[in-house]
Amino acid sequence: MKRSHLLSWRLAAFVGCFGLIVGRAPGLLLAPRLWAEEGTRYFTYAYYFANSPAWYRGFVNIQRGYFALWPNVSTTIAANFVAIEQVPLVTTVLALSVQLSVFAIMLWGTSTLWSTPGRKLGGVLLILFAPLSGEVWLNTINSQFIFALITFLILHTKPAISRSAIWAYRGGLGLAGLTGVAACVLTPLFLIKALAEHTRERVVQMSILTGCACLHIFILLQSAAEPGASVATRWTPLEWQTLVAIMWTQSLGLIVVGLEHTRGFFTVITAVRTLDPIRFTLLCSAILGVELFFLLLLRASMRLQRHEQLTLIGSYLSLMILSIFGSLNPDKFELVYPGVGQRYFYAPNAILLLVMLAHLPTPLALHKHKLHWPSLLLTALLTVALGWGVWQYQTTLLVNSGPNWREQVQMWRVDSMHQIEIWPAGWKIQLVRAGS
Repeated sequence: MKRSHLLSWRLAAFVGCFGLIVGRAPGLLLAPRLWAEEGTRYFTYAYYFANSPAWYRGFVNIQRGYFALWPNVSTTIAANFVAIEQVPLVTTVLALSVQLSVFAIMLWGTSTLWSTPGRKLGGVLLILFAPLSGEVWLNTINSQFIFALITFLILHTKPAISRSAIWAYRGGLGLAGLTGVAACVLTPLFLIKALAEHTRERVVQMSILTGCACLHIFILLQSAAEPGASVATRWTPLEWQTLVAIMWTQSLGLIVVGLEHTRGFFTVITAVRTLDPIRFTLLCSAILGVELFFLLLLRASMRLQRHEQLTLIGSYLSLMILSIFGSLNPDKFELVYPGVGQRYFYAPNAILLLVMLAHLPTPLALHKHKLHWPSLLLTALLTVALGWGVWQYQTTLLVNSGPNWREQVQMWRVDSMHQIEIWPAGWKIQLVRAGS
């Protein structure tokens, strides 16, 4: 394939991704908003120190024991360099740049798992239409979960040859690791890659994530004893039955039967849990059997080296399970309802779909009719999952409307005590300058 043709189809696919992202909710760019803690914790903090000798403190903002570099950078830039009316546009565009980076890596990166144009385009579609993306859509506070997906893609992309690309991947890993613990969860898998491939660049990548993980651990330990810290409230007991049910309703079952049908199953499992704990255990045992069967199906379809099998399935399981354990919900059973805590499940679900894509039969196998039933079943499941994703794409944004930022700012300019309403409904911010 000629180089110009390779460039043209990749650019066309990238532009198509941009169009679909914007087309899902054009209002998010035409009338941008701040989302939840993006406003209440990050922008208000950056604004407090903005245009003062301590303006840089927005970059090192630590909130309740957590350090998130990308929201810090985005809100500090917005607070110091643009008018308040333009603040949400800055954060939204920077969040968009992170989402588009995922597609750039998929399209231009080199990987044995999705090496052909068909597989790359398939990967782009699966990422774009992965379920439970509504809460992470175009806001920097949840960019950490997009960065986790970027980390997964870099893990399964061959180390770049050009120096600029090498440093782009290193910088991406640094941003991902410093923006949240989600990306750092994959650190052990970079160790496995480094030991298997024996390349210097894999060691460098592993070292970058290890350093980021150590920083997060230090901050978490230092902040755990502070009043109001949310660190300790995350790690509450979790029954194995609840874990199994969550993995079904928020992931595997969701991509197979769609959101509404999975919510119907939630009604059944909740009733069984309330009325008969023994039957609830038996039902969860059956679900666990289905989930193990699915993992064995993936294993039976694999034509990959052992370390690649481990890093693929390990990426999904580690992010999925640790996200459940580390979620903010004190009662973990709340997460059984499909759509609750969406941000925790977007990256694991996108990764699961990409893992399934990596194990689809090759064109050579199709040509020679060398297909086994695991491959056929996996192909059918992936087709159904993509169909549900496309069907639900326009209707599963968490919130598609809210207070108009410019109108709220106008009211604030008239009355400096006015609390600016942001998205979602009920969230407000009070803007105060240092020394005022």
